[in-house]
Amino acid sequence: MEQGFRGTYLRSVPLLPLTCATQQSESSLLLGTDGGKLVMFNLGELQVAWQHISHQGSVMCVSCCDDIVVSTSDYPDLCIWRLCDGELVELSHELHLTRPIRCCVLYDNLLYFGDDGVNIKVYNINTASVDKLKNHDSEYGSTDAMLIYKRFRKPVI
Repeated sequence: MEQGFRGTYLRSVPLLPLTCATQQSESSLLLGTDGGKLVMFNLGELQVAWQHISHQGSVMCVSCCDDIVVSTSDYPDLCIWRLCDGELVELSHELHLTRPIRCCVLYDNLLYFGDDGVNIKVYNINTASVDKLKNHDSEYGSTDAMLIYKRFRKPVI
């Protein structure tokens, strides 16, 4: 019989209603709220490091890769940020949205995102190009969640 996850309750932290979260580093979580805020939560200190009003609508998705952060809202809009010394600096992009993004994953300067369309879109942050990956066999469908899994191996010395 498999052992279940054994965690330890540390404490409850009152925040605005959370809509999404991602691990930004080993010691911090980046959270999105229904009030349009991005919140950096320090796991070591168990407290909010900073908050930033980022969107007019509810934050739908947040993803990080190195010092780049992407957040989306139901407005619909998408913001690309660089995390510099605990501050979010918005970067310009050429991506124009017509509907809310339901989910996104940022990986190697490629933003994979899904909406209520049949394709997963892939936005290259460096070249500002968009490709589409067919995600449904029918005319209708949406992408509500996605994950990129990468197995990390220890280097052989």
